[in-house]
Amino acid sequence: MMDIAPGSDGGLSPADFHPLSDLLHLFEEEFEFTFFSLFDLDSSNMQPEHWQMIARSIYERYNSFDGFLILHGTDTLSYTSAALSFMLDGLNKPVVLTGSQLPLRVPASDGHNNVINSLQLIKYHFGGVFIVFGNEVIRGTRAKKVSAFDLQAFTSVNDEPVGNIGLTIKWKNRPKIRHNTTLKLKDKLDQRVALLKIFPGFSEDFIYSCIKNDYKGIVLESFGVGNVPGAFRSLIPAIKKATSSSIPVVIVSQCMTGAADLSLYQVGKEASMAGAISGGDMLPETAVVKLMWALGNFKNINKIKKVMISNLKGEIGF
Repeated sequence: MMDIAPGSDGGLSPADFHPLSDLLHLFEEEFEFTFFSLFDLDSSNMQPEHWQMIARSIYERYNSFDGFLILHGTDTLSYTSAALSFMLDGLNKPVVLTGSQLPLRVPASDGHNNVINSLQLIKYHFGGVFIVFGNEVIRGTRAKKVSAFDLQAFTSVNDEPVGNIGLTIKWKNRPKIRHNTTLKLKDKLDQRVALLKIFPGFSEDFIYSCIKNDYKGIVLESFGVGNVPGAFRSLIPAIKKATSSSIPVVIVSQCMTGAADLSLYQVGKEASMAGAISGGDMLPETAVVKLMWALGNFKNINKIKKVMISNLKGEIGF
């Protein structure tokens, strides 16, 4: 989880965080550090249970520290940051996640700069979950990995980044310093959520299979502004079957930017009439995590629908 290094088969695998410890010794006059290694895991192997472990670890130690820096692999970093955003309610301390494209053990690793920039953000004591990567500070529910090659691997989608880091932090969407809030751990999740990307030829059988196999929620990555097939290979009957079975169907756009708006086109209106929920400009990654969280914490389907269209942690803008 903390770092990557060559494994026995020549591929990259997690390694210990001694390079991180050596780096942080340079900041001992400004910060007092305590290290916890919850698990050594390639982030492609991360599961919702690991999000819960991280959230509980922060909750249990919350009163002992002024901020938390989480070193995490890049592949599922945006899922973890979204999950922590919902599970840690009432944060008035910073929880900052970062990682690297190159191992910390490599002298030219981007991880050194990412860690240093993360510490710059922690100094401000903003409450919330953030990803710091390259020169960007990104809200935890708005981060998306957009490159497997570039060192600036993450960007803020459908929302201005919190700020850009250079000699100082140039704020664009500056968070508020929160006082007098009490942290609440809301870490229940229902993992029985499917993320389905619509494509020409997509069959309603995928949705029926989710219903048959006892999935409790479905996120559909739609065309454009929330459009789904309503004529050839129509998905409307399957959506109606799911929603009538109290299985929420959330529609988001598969476009990089923009939002699902089910009121614009007939094919979107038909999905809405069948009971689909518009996810607005939520990222698909965030929508999946939020639906897991909503299903885990609320049982009433109308409450779940209300939660999914509500902006709780900056995940919905319009």
